[in-house]
Amino acid sequence: MSGKSTRFSNPFFRPALLSQAVFMACLGGAVSFPVFAQTPASAQAETLITFDIPAGSLDQALNRFASTAGVMLAVDGAKTKGLNSAGLQGQYTVSNGFAALLAETGLQAVKSETGSYALRDVPKSVGVLKTVKVTANAEQGVVPYVSDETTSLGFKLSEQKTPAIINTVTEAFWEATASKTLDEVLSYVPGINLTDNGGWTGDTIAVRGFLSSIPFRDGMRQVDSGYGQSLRSMPDNIERIEIVKGPAGAEFGVAEPGGAVNFVTKKPERERSGSVSLGAGQDGYRKLGADFTGALNQGENLQGRLVLAYVEPEEWRAGRPDDTYRYLVAPSLNWDYSEQGKVTLGYERNHQNSPQDRGIIYVAGAWPDGFAPRDWSFHQTTSSQVNETERWYVNHRHGVSDSLTWTTAIQHSNYEYQLKEFRNADTEPGWGNLYLRDGLTWSGERLVDLYWDKWRGDTDADSFRSTLEYSINAGTVEHVLSLGIDRTKSKNLADSLYSDVSNTLDILAPDNHQRPQILREDYALWESTIKVKEEGVNAKWLANWSERWRTIMGLRRFDYSYDYDAAYTDFTDSSNDYPWVDAYGSEETSVRLATSFDLNAAHTLFAGFSDGYVPQGGVKRDGTPLDAIHDRAFELGIKSRFMDGKLSWTNSLFETRRTGMTLNDPQNGPDDAFAINGGKGEIHGIESELNAQLGHYWLVRAGLALQESRIAANDTESFQGNRFANTPERQVSLTASYDWEGVNVSGLTTDLCFTHISQRWGNSGNNISLPGYTLVNLGAAYQIAEQTSLRLSIANATDETYYTGMQDSGARADQVMVGSKRNAFLTLSQNF
Repeated sequence: MSGKSTRFSNPFFRPALLSQAVFMACLGGAVSFPVFAQTPASAQAETLITFDIPAGSLDQALNRFASTAGVMLAVDGAKTKGLNSAGLQGQYTVSNGFAALLAETGLQAVKSETGSYALRDVPKSVGVLKTVKVTANAEQGVVPYVSDETTSLGFKLSEQKTPAIINTVTEAFWEATASKTLDEVLSYVPGINLTDNGGWTGDTIAVRGFLSSIPFRDGMRQVDSGYGQSLRSMPDNIERIEIVKGPAGAEFGVAEPGGAVNFVTKKPERERSGSVSLGAGQDGYRKLGADFTGALNQGENLQGRLVLAYVEPEEWRAGRPDDTYRYLVAPSLNWDYSEQGKVTLGYERNHQNSPQDRGIIYVAGAWPDGFAPRDWSFHQTTSSQVNETERWYVNHRHGVSDSLTWTTAIQHSNYEYQLKEFRNADTEPGWGNLYLRDGLTWSGERLVDLYWDKWRGDTDADSFRSTLEYSINAGTVEHVLSLGIDRTKSKNLADSLYSDVSNTLDILAPDNHQRPQILREDYALWESTIKVKEEGVNAKWLANWSERWRTIMGLRRFDYSYDYDAAYTDFTDSSNDYPWVDAYGSEETSVRLATSFDLNAAHTLFAGFSDGYVPQGGVKRDGTPLDAIHDRAFELGIKSRFMDGKLSWTNSLFETRRTGMTLNDPQNGPDDAFAINGGKGEIHGIESELNAQLGHYWLVRAGLALQESRIAANDTESFQGNRFANTPERQVSLTASYDWEGVNVSGLTTDLCFTHISQRWGNSGNNISLPGYTLVNLGAAYQIAEQTSLRLSIANATDETYYTGMQDSGARADQVMVGSKRNAFLTLSQNF
């Protein structure tokens, strides 16, 4: 077939034509096929065009490039067979864009007299390097383990120019590290470590020493259980993760001081593609996934996407039933109703059938090192929990003019859970007789009582955000101004029914297959209603003072209110009944000021200051509410790129200070509960992250974090000067991937990953030490056919026993989260 331009009326013809071309190429024929623009818009070679082309096959990337640029391109299927593209993000002219997209492929786009383009081999005198499957370029950075694009500061910026540390994680990095959950993959990011999750079924991490349990989705707050817990997120519908370090109140509203985790979800694409994967492994692990996207009509202005996933996690802990599962359903639709505007509709259901797991316990003297064996549990296989979240969203973007853009996002979410479980109350200090008075040492008692609870809760949340963005050039300075409003409102209804049972557990010989021996079903009832509202007005300003210097300023004024109304009813003794009411709120302004300056083409200096508030409950002696907690962070660093952008290295110094936390009023009498502001904590350190493509066959991602924390003021005087609980002083990670084509073994890639977490304290009293650990994950992928691959992954290959975190109970012991044992699994993937 020649390179003539032809437009086909059947929208399914082009993918079929591509398949035919590839098939013919496999037979040895040099078959060319045309790639067309969606509309015959004029393409001016020196005009800057914004491209957003993901990594994938070179054929798909070229098709999308031509469509965006409005040019005609004739492609020889034999020349592009088996070649992949790192994608293209940013602003390019047509000629520069082609050069970047085709870098190291041995091909170039040559323009004809009629204005169309054709692929030609680069003359050998140019000295083209051998093609590799994983490539990088100076504009995008290393692919596919990181993304160079960031949006969480409110502007679309390259990572190099962003005046802040924003670590990114891509879907490919999840796979390379053999990670199955969010907390596992984020432990490879400097300054992030696993911690105690309270036994809930969500992901909980610490960012720069501070807990972060509720992530954001596309910049909007994710729905939670009402008690600060979100449901575990499946990676299948996440395009990338952005971790904004430091207080992120100017960007997200009320957020923890270590940083905010923002999921950028997958969106429909014009290019038709699909993939199906099937996985199976040890201890009952099973997974099935599918992802299909593409244009739905001839004009390609209507696109759809469907992401499906089902997983049965490995079950090796005692007391865990083996029929647990999770599934995800996420359809979305995008309509480009004009050249200026588009609307995206989406739905996401995340279902999880998995009981709580409160880990193991620490009892000095009961076991050699105080920690129960890793498969020990006080839970029973009769416990069950069903969690489900649903999310509906509508995103609208319209270009009012060349300089003014209006965006609006509406989201409705629901979180529902039902739980039946044996509780661990008498294994906690102060409840039963397991511990001596110090809360650490075994009393010698082996039997503890178990409690049977039935919990249920339902949270509805609605969010709205609308923003106007205006770009203007004032002389040589480019300004981008953003003004917006947003609102989130949620209501949680929950209750917990306690039953009187006669079940007990021998901690040294636990029986985890008990059924509740109920003496009285309705022993006590806890009912609660939680209402949360947050409204904000925000303003952001990006100023490009020159090609080398830029600044960002963000302000957000928010009005936050929290209303908790609960009641405890004891059906056996009404004198034990009591209400519990807690209501508070405040109006505060969060700020971010940041700047970056390019020393030269390779090095960019940056500095930033961020300031945020977290409202808290409590009443002062004079009857006024407590002030909000105040968080401040300072950051200074340098971002460097070498080897034509194939090696990026980011280094930063940071300090975060939290002040105004709740303390008991020192004048309190025995029956008083007044509070004062005064608690303080601070952490400072160094973070370093390197991403590199070394030669043609190596990909490397490495991270280092050195941090020192201090409790500066606390109710317990002996705690002052102590380190934060669950916060390591050293963290090192490395991911190295090698393409064995370098030694003439085509189609094989291997991954070696490790992360080291140093010893750290398990509680604020600093009297229980959690041992340091090193995890090693391995992977090997083999390309069976052009679109078919098989991967073997081994998580915790050395089968190390490790503890991810401990519930902080001051100077006492409490539940300890235990990491997974070795698990090997195979994944077969088929692309279309």
